[in-house]
Amino acid sequence: MTTLMTNGHAPTQAGIGVHVYLATASMERRYAMDADGELLIVPQAGRLVLRTEAGVLAVAPGEIAVLPRGIKFAVDLVDETARGYVCENYGAP
Repeated sequence: MTTLMTNGHAPTQAGIGVHVYLATASMERRYAMDADGELLIVPQAGRLVLRTEAGVLAVAPGEIAVLPRGIKFAVDLVDETARGYVCENYGAP
């Protein structure tokens, strides 16, 4: 993931971050968690399967997924590669 821009300040819990991602492999034995904010995942190309503490989400281009703050998750690729956008809200929910 690469950050394109931010607004606000994560430690004070005010603002957002805008990121892009490019993935070529699934997170097989790894998990991630965002303690700073909620994640809005917007696939542009390639389908994703998000394994979370709350269940499994399948997300394709034209759809979105929202991961609440503090949820552990892993991303599996359905296609060979995937790319898209992530908006991180580290302000008020």
